[in-house]
Amino acid sequence: MRKLIFAILLMLFSASPVWASTIADVEDANDAVATAPIQIAPEPDPNAHVGVLHLGIGDVDFVGLGPLAVGDVLTAVSTPLESDFYSPDTVLGVFDAAGHRLKFNDDSPGVGFGSALSFEVSAEEVYFLAISGYGDPTFQGFHGESGDYALTVSVLPAPSSNAPPDCSAASAAPDGLWPLNQKLADISVLGVSDPDGDDVALTITSIQQDEPVTQSPASRFCGDGAGIGSDTARVRMTASNEGDGRVYSIGFTAVDAAGGACSGSVTVCVPRDLRGGNACVDQGPLFDSTACAD
Repeated sequence: MRKLIFAILLMLFSASPVWASTIADVEDANDAVATAPIQIAPEPDPNAHVGVLHLGIGDVDFVGLGPLAVGDVLTAVSTPLESDFYSPDTVLGVFDAAGHRLKFNDDSPGVGFGSALSFEVSAEEVYFLAISGYGDPTFQGFHGESGDYALTVSVLPAPSSNAPPDCSAASAAPDGLWPLNQKLADISVLGVSDPDGDDVALTITSIQQDEPVTQSPASRFCGDGAGIGSDTARVRMTASNEGDGRVYSIGFTAVDAAGGACSGSVTVCVPRDLRGGNACVDQGPLFDSTACAD
């Protein structure tokens, strides 16, 4: 019967979308906080653990976890496996590394004379689950219970507090081009920051301009922009002789290591000549710079 119950518990955990492992019964070492091993290490995803342990008369079982992070939610259930789930009659507690009891439960509905509790972590440190017999709320072994029980433990990590990158101060470098030599110039996007100090990956998503795409004599080139999907745009150093200067609008997306993202655009001026002080009048992103002229 005990082996069947344990197999069912393992199948339940294996079928769930969480990381799962087994809890070992280390009776020679787990009688106190000071000697209990850490069996449940921190994981970035929800995780579950199950084991069958033996509680002897005067015995206390401690299982180490962590260090757990602030906001993590620890849930534990001790289920008796003898006499139709009524023996041993267990009590369950949570302790910090200094041996202070932080949470306690005796009987819980649905698990016979077993126990269940949920504990939200308020300080990042190692914690210990303690299982003893009925009549021992101090977990010093003052009880006469004996038998096997199933211990199931799950940890739900705290939601990520990641802040996305900030694109509000983005600018093009360089933001002005000269001379009008028809060549493609590399444009970088600067000024994107991340409040958490995370590394940020930047991708060019669009290149547009406010003048028609350049018609190349003898089809020497096609389009005035390139670099979509990379971190650097390339735009052609040219402008209409009859216009007010060409303005390229370069769209981009920035993503940090935790998946936070922001999007924005920067502009680059290519003046018709230098008599106007390198100024351009932006007529808006009217044409796709990467398209070929008709």
